[in-house]
Amino acid sequence: RALSVHDDRDQGGAQEEADQEEEEEEEEDFSFEPLPGPTRVEPDDVARTVQRRRVYFWIPVRDKKATTGLESIQTVVAMLQNEGVAIKRFHSDRGTEMFNTSSRRWLLARGILPTTTIGDDPQSNGRAEAAVGHAKRRVRTLLHASKVTEGYDAKALWPHAATMAAAIEWSRAFGTTLPKIAFGATVAVRTKEFERRDALDARVTKAQYLGPVPLTNGHGAITEDGTYVTASTMNRI
Repeated sequence: RALSVHDDRDQGGAQEEADQEEEEEEEEDFSFEPLPGPTRVEPDDVARTVQRRRVYFWIPVRDKKATTGLESIQTVVAMLQNEGVAIKRFHSDRGTEMFNTSSRRWLLARGILPTTTIGDDPQSNGRAEAAVGHAKRRVRTLLHASKVTEGYDAKALWPHAATMAAAIEWSRAFGTTLPKIAFGATVAVRTKEFERRDALDARVTKAQYLGPVPLTNGHGAITEDGTYVTASTMNRI
């Protein structure tokens, strides 16, 4: 009898351990794997995980006027909103092309908080300074790797290289179509009717590809005589 009582206790203890293991397995069923990549965990009352990604893009401008800066800000905001991205804050240095009365009023009217650095302190805006360095490296890489600067002024072509680099960054971030022609590649461009002096002139001109034209469905290229041409389609030679 003593043995039978001892066995019952062992079976009872084993039953309790089995019940505990089942409870632990049920609790583990509610666990979840974290999202891949860099994430930011919100407070417990929000109870959500936000996935973040850094996107670089650039808009070449002709000058540093306040109207030009405002137009650039409006373009960036419109492009991001078109992709479904909500903008809550706009941070920049205290350069007058970005930090001026017109830009602040426009941003505030759309619920975007404009903030700036304290002035003459590039280290306080390190992320923007890193983006500038990244842009310069990308532009130099495109210009020198393509050798498109041979025979042309590199300073005149860097805005096109920046636009091409921006298109590549944008396509990787939002899954849009990448440019199918490499920067500086030789292409055949169909000449427009009103540009031909004679009906017997060639309809196709050889040029070097300079990337897509912003806010259009066209592409730009530079011909052998230095003329900048645009076309909706271009074929690589």
